[in-house]
Amino acid sequence: MHEYTITHFGIRNLIPKIDLRAGPGCPVCVASPVNIDLAVNLSLHENVIVTTFGDMFRVRGSKYSLMDAKSMGGRVTIVYSINDAIEIARKNPNFEIVH
Repeated sequence: MHEYTITHFGIRNLIPKIDLRAGPGCPVCVASPVNIDLAVNLSLHENVIVTTFGDMFRVRGSKYSLMDAKSMGGRVTIVYSINDAIEIARKNPNFEIVH
């Protein structure tokens, strides 16, 4: 959610037991190199498909990006919504899907 929406509609008051933190929410802004490294490594596992939004595809971890992983044989698929990842999971029941 964007900070404007949270503030404008009083969402903090509606759900006071949830700690909503303001800050950048874009995956590129908040993903650490460690998380990218984990996704790269997972994509290289035999029974895993990693799905990602396009903006994360070229972001490097400590050494490689998901684009690099795909070129090394990793299973990485760009999706445009989480529903796309769910559909991939439905079509690939023998794989673990990581988004």
